[in-house]
Amino acid sequence: METLFDQLLSVSQSIAIVIGILILGYFVGRLVKVILKFILKKVIGLDKLLEIKNVKVFRGEVSDTIATIAKDFTYLIFIAYSLIYSKVDVLVTLGNIFLTVLSYILTIVAIMIIVHLIVKVFLEDILGKLSFFESNRIFLSFISALVYIIAFIITLDYLNLLSKALLYIFLIFFGSFMIFISVTLGVAYGEEVKGIIKKK
Repeated sequence: METLFDQLLSVSQSIAIVIGILILGYFVGRLVKVILKFILKKVIGLDKLLEIKNVKVFRGEVSDTIATIAKDFTYLIFIAYSLIYSKVDVLVTLGNIFLTVLSYILTIVAIMIIVHLIVKVFLEDILGKLSFFESNRIFLSFISALVYIIAFIITLDYLNLLSKALLYIFLIFFGSFMIFISVTLGVAYGEEVKGIIKKK
């Protein structure tokens, strides 16, 4: 009888801990969103900067989008910890796997958001004003896509999720292509780029 009572007490404690973690995660996630949005929007002035440059990065405000993503990841992290502290073997294993996968996804998403901002603010904003790219937007989109792919591949390699041989082949191929493009554009549009930068 005492053993059964102890088991029920242990299960009740585990359930209470899990519920407590989930509730805490909800409020922490909301707090993370508010703080991050305040920093990006009010302190850094990211939305205003992009508005001045007339650059459209996401459908909504950049600060709100990034803050929402951070909030969602916070929720998922607390869900993973709730599984770990459930003390149920299957759920603990699942929680550990979930947490590991989340760390990979969070790293990839963070890096790709930074790359996306760089592409939109600098690459497309500067190159898009060159006469060649104004009449050949597809070519500009192709270069932007290459930057995303290269950044993604390098990120996977950083996380040890990519074959070394495949990485080297990819980097050699696209590196050679980007060098060729850079040299060609540098010779053809060097002066035009300097003029645009000086105007800024």
